[in-house]
Amino acid sequence: MKHATIVVAFGGNALWPRESRGEPAEQIANCAPRVRAARRSVRTGARLLLVFGNGPQVGAELLRNTRARRGRAGPPRRVRRRNAGSMGYMLELAVRAELADAGSPSR
Repeated sequence: MKHATIVVAFGGNALWPRESRGEPAEQIANCAPRVRAARRSVRTGARLLLVFGNGPQVGAELLRNTRARRGRAGPPRRVRRRNAGSMGYMLELAVRAELADAGSPSR
């Protein structure tokens, strides 16, 4: 029997709204409500696919690189890859926390 696939898309602005400082703990906390909503669907046997954008996060990283290099542009491709890995890890932490709260194994 085929199960539905639930796609949850996280925009970078949803994880790092303008009024926040963009600290990792804040971004993880901003993931929680969306992951919690998806968790209900997964209980029915649906598969879960998480995708995300990272516009504000990459922009902040590029600004840090540019300032550190005294006006020379930083390496955008490397920044995007490193940033995507960090965001994926934050989403993983949010999913694990939700599973633990629900009493489910975090695998």
